[in-house]
Amino acid sequence: MCVTPIFGLLSLLAILLLTRELLDWKTAGLSSSILALTFPQIWSSRLHSSGMLLQLLIFTGIVTFILPRRSKNDYILVLSALSFGLTFFTKVEASLIVIPIFIYFTSLSVFGKLERRHFYFIVPFFISLVIGVI
Repeated sequence: MCVTPIFGLLSLLAILLLTRELLDWKTAGLSSSILALTFPQIWSSRLHSSGMLLQLLIFTGIVTFILPRRSKNDYILVLSALSFGLTFFTKVEASLIVIPIFIYFTSLSVFGKLERRHFYFIVPFFISLVIGVI
C-alpha cells in the first residue's frame, strides 16, 4: 500500500493551517482547494517518491514554528525542530533548509532578540542536523 496520497492530504492540511495562521480562513480554504486540484499536486501524490513527505514536513515545521507566538507554548518548537530535522532524512536537497534557519537565528542574535525559548528549537534541530550528517 502506498502512503504518498496520505502525505499529500496531510500536507494540504498543513498548508491550510499555515495560510489560516498568516491570513484568514477564506484565503486558506481557497488556496488549499486550488492546490488540491492542480495537476502537479495530484501527480506528486500518486508517485512513489519522498516529495509529498518532504512537503508535509516542511509545512508542518513552518506551522509549528509560528504557533508559539500566539499560544505561548514553547514545547511546540521541539515538534517544529523535529519536523525540520526529519527533512534531512527524506531528500538531500532538504539540507538547504539550514540556510534560512541559520540566517533567522543569527539575525535574532545580532539584534539581541534571541530568547531562551528559541533554544527549544535550536537544540533539537542541531541534534537532528548532526545525526543527519552522520
